[in-house]
Amino acid sequence: MKQNNKTSQILNLLNEGRDCYRGLLKIMGEQKTLVEKEDEPGLIAVIEKKNTLMETAQEIDQKVTEQFQTLSKADQEKLAKEAENVRKEIESLLEQIIGIEDECQVILSRRQSTLLDKLYELRRGKVLAKGYGLPTRIKPKVSKDRLPTDGELKRIKETEEMLVE
Repeated sequence: MKQNNKTSQILNLLNEGRDCYRGLLKIMGEQKTLVEKEDEPGLIAVIEKKNTLMETAQEIDQKVTEQFQTLSKADQEKLAKEAENVRKEIESLLEQIIGIEDECQVILSRRQSTLLDKLYELRRGKVLAKGYGLPTRIKPKVSKDRLPTDGELKRIKETEEMLVE
């Protein structure tokens, strides 16, 4: 009787896991759309949801593994046959999830490459502009920090006297 109860608990957990992966697949579709639209704030929110669902799926998987190991060999084989359809569906969902994740990675890699190319061209443009001799900053001949010499003071006074006359 106990084994039958454990088997049904494991089957229920597997069904919960499958539902979790279905939700994850739906969120992955949203993620791909947001990546294509370049909607960063929306993408961050979806990734947070995705991470929460992934943690839940991992917890369920851990519970299934722990409970499965407590079953006898005969019950493990029986459960494996009963859960075959759920297992196949979970595998299919995981393949789809991984496929969408790979597509998002390709899109983001292309975008990164494009941005790096633009950055390189911008840097290259700066170097070329320097080659055309952009005017350099004209530095004052008399520094503000330095006091004028006696000769410079004498010339300033002479200029002032000429202007006054």
